[in-house]
Amino acid sequence: MKYITILLLLFTLACENQSKKDNSVSDTKLSTKDMEVFIDEGSLITLGETSEIWVKRVFPEGNSDQVASIDNKGNNKVYEFDGILSLVLFDCKKRIYILDEIYYFMGDNPVKEMDNRRGRLDDKTKWSKIEPGNYIEKVFEFVCKPENK
Repeated sequence: MKYITILLLLFTLACENQSKKDNSVSDTKLSTKDMEVFIDEGSLITLGETSEIWVKRVFPEGNSDQVASIDNKGNNKVYEFDGILSLVLFDCKKRIYILDEIYYFMGDNPVKEMDNRRGRLDDKTKWSKIEPGNYIEKVFEFVCKPENK
């Protein structure tokens, strides 16, 4: 419960009045054709080979991220979200990443959460490679600042 409270606070701060954001240097905003990506610079932590940072993705009106799941009765259900807040971990040397904590939003309310800490973080064979041309590559370049761009 305390994690949800902390994340709600982080999300609320990220959604503050845009005029306040324009004077701040704590967030970097990236725009793609599908979404706006906000990188919380103040949350960047590097420990050993791993760096982590909070990233918020916001989808424009009429666009959403869809997540399919199966309920306990075996029925398929598709959820549509207009925002996602996630803790992204990078191994800069290996050029791999994993989304650790993920909070899906509809409006300002978190409606679904996912936590990957159960065994996937230490097993880097389950991490994904950085693919060129997507938002995660831009976040990787911000976090890891590779010399060979």
